[in-house]
Amino acid sequence: METPRASLPLSVLVINALEDRDIILLEHLAAQTYESLMAVPNLGEKTLEELRAAFTALGLPSPAWKRPRSAKARSRRK
Repeated sequence: METPRASLPLSVLVINALEDRDIILLEHLAAQTYESLMAVPNLGEKTLEELRAAFTALGLPSPAWKRPRSAKARSRRK
């Protein structure tokens, strides 16, 4: 999947934010964790939706970025 990130139909804000983190190829983007993407300034839940939709638009599987369960929710299950 050595496809440049620029091939995704993304907003300029998202492209710039990813570029600042040296996320150039789709394989680099897909390998990111939810936490690492949320640490990027100007990226949030809506951005993840935009990124998933862009992968789908290219016929690629959408990365499985999921919000981790909170520690509070995990402690209730014990």
